[in-house]
Amino acid sequence: MPESAPRRDAGHLTFLNPLGLLALLAIPVILGFHFFRQQKRSRQVGGLHLWDFARIATPAGRRFERLIATLPLLFQLLAAVLLALLLAGLDWPVDQAARHFSIILDDSVSMQARVSGTTSAQRAADALEEWTEDADRFTLVAAGNRPVVLAGPAAAKPDLMRALNDWTPDAPLANADDAVNIATKFGSQDSRLLLLTDNPTQAEHLKDSATVWGVGRAAVNNAIIFADRFRASKDADRIVAKVEGFGGSPRSVTLTAYRGEQALTSRQLDLETSKPVSVEFDLPDTQSPIRLSITPPDALAADDNVILVPAEQKPVRVYMPEGLPHRESFLRAVTAVRDTLLAPTPADADLAFVMDGEAALNVRRVYVFSNTQTTDGLRMAAGRDLVTAGESRLTQNLGLDGVIWPFDRSAPGDASQALRADISYTSIPLLYAERTTSASARYRVNLALDATNIFRHTAWPVLVLNMIEECRGALPGLGRTNLRAGEELVLNLEPAAEGADVFTLWREGEPQPLQTWQEEPPSVLTDLTPGTYFIRQGDTIESPEMARFRVNLFNQGESDLQSLKELKPDLKSLAAGRLEQTDRNYLIYYALLVGLVGCIVLGWVYHDAGH
Repeated sequence: MPESAPRRDAGHLTFLNPLGLLALLAIPVILGFHFFRQQKRSRQVGGLHLWDFARIATPAGRRFERLIATLPLLFQLLAAVLLALLLAGLDWPVDQAARHFSIILDDSVSMQARVSGTTSAQRAADALEEWTEDADRFTLVAAGNRPVVLAGPAAAKPDLMRALNDWTPDAPLANADDAVNIATKFGSQDSRLLLLTDNPTQAEHLKDSATVWGVGRAAVNNAIIFADRFRASKDADRIVAKVEGFGGSPRSVTLTAYRGEQALTSRQLDLETSKPVSVEFDLPDTQSPIRLSITPPDALAADDNVILVPAEQKPVRVYMPEGLPHRESFLRAVTAVRDTLLAPTPADADLAFVMDGEAALNVRRVYVFSNTQTTDGLRMAAGRDLVTAGESRLTQNLGLDGVIWPFDRSAPGDASQALRADISYTSIPLLYAERTTSASARYRVNLALDATNIFRHTAWPVLVLNMIEECRGALPGLGRTNLRAGEELVLNLEPAAEGADVFTLWREGEPQPLQTWQEEPPSVLTDLTPGTYFIRQGDTIESPEMARFRVNLFNQGESDLQSLKELKPDLKSLAAGRLEQTDRNYLIYYALLVGLVGCIVLGWVYHDAGH
């Protein structure tokens, strides 16, 4: 933690560093040197042969002599006193009043757009350098995913300009509302915020609390708005991408895939405004990062390049007993899902479909179906009357309209103790989690397989797909390896037992970790900006790598530069807050420094020649 500044009261003599007064101990040392030194006097004689009888040297030992006051001694003592006062930080603070401005910068990536030779970010920095005055004080807030204070509170102009020179806007969006809430905490009631953005139209709702300064310029731009990568076969990965042109007339661009600097394949794309073009191709490389790039260059370079790291393979092994009713329907739905294998025994499986009454299985996911042999006592639920849990992974894109769902109210299993009902009829849970632990989950499906039409309905392959993908997400590893900026990343990492108990998040090209966790890594990562990331078990860059993933921009709102514009506000009416502050009196500092140098020079000039 930084040391707290010493407390100073305006109008009173004070020392910024009182320990510097220890330098006064040099005074007795100087006096001692002068007190015990031998004193010699010059004498004029007629000839040296008359002094042959005199002793050439003083007898052994140094005599106790009286202190002789000389000009060198005086200047040396004065130099010691002035040096001690300088080291102690002698000060007489002065009261000053300054204007204070709270400034908000749009930190979104569109501020990097280069139009007419300059970027919006550079125009914002140049505008502030010209407008601000040296005597003013500033608080600078960057409006990104999470607003941060770049300079201040109450920073001087050199600190403001230094922060602007080090600033690079790279957030996938500008959170101006939260930035305003932060900036108002540093202003006074009569002050007004200043917001610099490339899209002043989107900041109109803040006009009552901030003066908006537009620094953007409209431009035509092409962008990769989506890209992903997954395993197409054992020896090849499939790349899918979408490219869109924003503004301008129809034009052609080239999409090229690179491995390092080697071009692997290229596609010529004809773009029309606001009409995305989709493309996909297979590449015979599953281990290296692939970079997608569109040419020719345009106004915003950040959305012209995408890096896709290798997709993590998590095959799901599924077990189905030979006597499972409608096993062929299960088999067709399971084998249609990518990266899915059939397990010969439950011991080899990650997911199992079994009937009620089967022995308990030690499997990560088990779905137990009702073992009903007759239609007597069954109740029928129409698909339109079934209720699905919208937040459940098992019911995503699942349409049940037209499905006949027969269920047995007397089926085994305590439905009243259901942990979570994914599908229910009135208050009766039909597909629900019966038991869930960190390593496994058991689901009960109250569905009479011999009396339903679900195997002839489109809902069946979707339901099986959701079951398999939910199980895949529970397997150790990452939920995804290529993400959109701002998207949450689900983690399910299993640390090595012999490894360290500290885990770190690194971004490629940075020497220090971004985050550190003790004992175990988190389950979710959020607020990720574009870049390649690594999770390591350990706190050094040489620590073992647990996972690697990439975050790309993929933000059509930032890529569309057509609505950007310049807007120069009336800055004369911008009210500033009044900041009362106490500053150091540098006149005393320079006076002591000049006095110290003068005493050193005079002490040398008047040095005792007999020394």
